[in-house]
Amino acid sequence: MLILAVIVGYIAMLILSPIPVLGPILAGFIAGLIIGGIRNGMLAGFLSGTIEGILAGIMLPIIGGLLGSLFGGGGTIFGGLLGAIIGAGIFLTTLYFGLLGLVGGALGGLSDHEKINLENEMAKYIESSGESIEEAIVILEVKNEDEGARAEYSYLAQKFGIRGKDWQLIRQGFIPSGSRQYDKIEIELSDHTRKTIYFDITSFFGKF
Repeated sequence: MLILAVIVGYIAMLILSPIPVLGPILAGFIAGLIIGGIRNGMLAGFLSGTIEGILAGIMLPIIGGLLGSLFGGGGTIFGGLLGAIIGAGIFLTTLYFGLLGLVGGALGGLSDHEKINLENEMAKYIESSGESIEEAIVILEVKNEDEGARAEYSYLAQKFGIRGKDWQLIRQGFIPSGSRQYDKIEIELSDHTRKTIYFDITSFFGKF
């Protein structure tokens, strides 16, 4: 997920960097949204900006040398030196892009964190271990199945971290038991430990 966030953030940097200050921040914000979490967003945003600055610093001397070669041997030296000077200046802006990307990534990751908190505030939980139907986590005060599903995954995010980074969904299944309805969600953590969590979804089951 980090690699994807950095790649998308870098592409956004290329497109948005001509916009002073705001452009790199927006690009970092996009990277932060993809990966989620404040620290992860900061890292993805910083790497996106740093990569852009480094690649620009490498490519410009090469381009300068190629252009100079059109004017003979002396032109090659002149073009190479000119490109190196320009490249050095661009390389120094790596810090500029990196720091602004870091700021934007933090904002993107923070927005993801706040979204999770907001969804958890909408739902109410009667917490238990969640390790069996008898100990299922009861979800209350949601209007329909869509909100209920978001509440389930918001709970998992609060407890286990970011989906796609800290844990992966293995499978999810519906279990009716008497007058109650349950969801069984199996996940795998980043250390390959598997967890099974049961949610009591009776309060919103069948509501659309």
